[in-house]
Amino acid sequence: MSETKTVNMIFTDDDKSRLVISDTFNFALDKETGISACWGKTMNDSPDYDPITPEELIFKIDKNFDLSKYLKMFNFLANIKEKIDKTEFKDIENEIEATTKDNLTCLSTLASVVLIFDKELNNINIDSLLKFTKYIHKFNVAVIIQINTVDELTYTELTKLKLLGTSIQIKTDDNFNAEMFIKNINLMKENDIITSAKINVNKNSYEEVSKLPELLDKDSSLKLHFVLPYVTTAEYVKLQKAFNEADLKNARIATCAHNKFNKRKANIHMLPVDCDASRFSVYIEDEIIYPCEFAKINGCKLSACKSIHDFWYAKDLVKMREYITENNFCNFIGK
Repeated sequence: MSETKTVNMIFTDDDKSRLVISDTFNFALDKETGISACWGKTMNDSPDYDPITPEELIFKIDKNFDLSKYLKMFNFLANIKEKIDKTEFKDIENEIEATTKDNLTCLSTLASVVLIFDKELNNINIDSLLKFTKYIHKFNVAVIIQINTVDELTYTELTKLKLLGTSIQIKTDDNFNAEMFIKNINLMKENDIITSAKINVNKNSYEEVSKLPELLDKDSSLKLHFVLPYVTTAEYVKLQKAFNEADLKNARIATCAHNKFNKRKANIHMLPVDCDASRFSVYIEDEIIYPCEFAKINGCKLSACKSIHDFWYAKDLVKMREYITENNFCNFIGK
């Protein structure tokens, strides 16, 4: 067991769990199930944010996936250290043979990593990506791969997705086709691939998205994001009602467009998802850290950070965190 204290907090990492214990913030990750949770003074108390590190890292993957670069970013952001003895830790060297290291530990509250791919799956270097996902899994951190596909998934693509052994999230865009989406969801289910969806809804995709409540299985997991060009408030409400009436219990609505649509509480019919940006998650693109993929403003360059504190408590990130904590939505989207 390895244990270290940080400002009245006790950090414990052993074979079964990773824990943070304090009077005001607590975190637990079960290494056998991969399930994590955080709470405040009591189990019924939800903290406004994680005071230690992000619990989710969202990486936008470059066209040319450079394994070495992403390993270094992950090690810094996840606060990966090398074990010396039961109480002392030091930074690992820059040139890292990550897949052969067995004496590393994760000194953070990181629980999941999302890898966003915009390019075709056939162009992904599967060997490098597999090494990266296996490395992340060494620290019992969940990996979710987000893909954006319009066409039917090929046998080769399905084989690659299954080989990765991760959860897959399908992200949709303006070219969304409901029937093709359902076909791909079913193909992944047939291949035992855990699947969820991030549905972008706007004027261009609204008609096709409206078909989903009648096509989806009741246990389908998805989140609706309302993005530019926006639908009308009436369409916003109508679509929510359709999903709600279809009894899709795992369908949620993002709070991103709260400023645009939710002037009245009567406009909300689906269960909203709290905004985690800058509170529990960050988005990384081109080695710059942002609160999320929709709020790429005043990012923090990784090269300028000497510690996690440098970006997690950067002025602009804290400012957004405070706004979201007070209002439960950000002030960038939906104006």
